[in-house]
Amino acid sequence: MAAFCRKYFYKHLTDESIKRNILDDAPVPTNVFYNPPKVDEFVEDFIDYNSMKFLKLHDKSLAFIQKKSTQIMGPLVKVWSVIEEAWKGQEENNEFSIMDMLKLEARVVLLVGQTNTTCLHERWLNFLAKIMKEVKKAKEQLKTYEHDLAQETDTLYGDTIYKALCRRCKSKKRER
Repeated sequence: MAAFCRKYFYKHLTDESIKRNILDDAPVPTNVFYNPPKVDEFVEDFIDYNSMKFLKLHDKSLAFIQKKSTQIMGPLVKVWSVIEEAWKGQEENNEFSIMDMLKLEARVVLLVGQTNTTCLHERWLNFLAKIMKEVKKAKEQLKTYEHDLAQETDTLYGDTIYKALCRRCKSKKRER
């Protein structure tokens, strides 16, 4: 298996090739959570122009990686549905049960989800570190709003974070 994996961990396949050979037969489901959230429009209000250009470029690459990582869900969903059908017709296999296969499949999905979560965390941290001018403060904010950030949304941060950033900026202006 390592030889097979090594080949595809180092060899770049074009998007066209992946679509034609894999995704046409097993398309990625259209669920919202498979799409990387876009950056909230308000973020630009908190970051100077030159920094924002760099962050947009960096974020674009992370969002691309995040989108690519979800492509695995096309084949996994297809395999999952075949396994579920077999499971309904056959309770147990002495060598390898369907439940064993489902557990393995669930672990793969979990790991792909963690890859996605890691990308999201890095995107959140990159923008907040620039807004707050310090990585440590950005990490504290991420910890504070961990629950809000874990909610499914089509923007990177959402209204709760926007309001918190506005309050923080207003209190900083008062201190000056």
